[in-house]
Amino acid sequence: MKTLDEELNQMYIKEAVQEYLKSDEPEDMFLLIAQIVARIHDAGTVPVPMMNSTSVVWGVPPDAELEDVFPSDEGPGRRSCLIDYEGEKWFPFFTDVEELGGLEDTNVVEDIPIKTVIELAFSEEDISGIVINPNSEAFAMRKELLYVILNLLKNEDSEA
Repeated sequence: MKTLDEELNQMYIKEAVQEYLKSDEPEDMFLLIAQIVARIHDAGTVPVPMMNSTSVVWGVPPDAELEDVFPSDEGPGRRSCLIDYEGEKWFPFFTDVEELGGLEDTNVVEDIPIKTVIELAFSEEDISGIVINPNSEAFAMRKELLYVILNLLKNEDSEA
């Protein structure tokens, strides 16, 4: 059974992507961007497959305790899985768990705010952007479009 977030993502984002891919009209792109902004305002989340990150520490004294090097209050380090799409690195943006294509079987899946996913993809230097539902529609949004979304949010916040 889908969560409310997944249902809203399907209705507002997934369907908007499908409509734009059919029409290739600028109005449908504007609608998609507006829908993503609306989902951000609703504190919408998306399922994100996470992978454990490895830490390498140099120069640790031989008598050091594990807790001295890795504080116990921190869980294992995790970061979003990245995908290779057209020879570039991208953040995957899945509208619902069904779109994960089996990644949920081998990775921990966390619900992450849409705004966080977009901010991370925009701020990471070696990331090209996001790919919405890479296992089906595979709609790529480069950093320029992410900038538009973040700028719309910033302008709305400053007007409030």
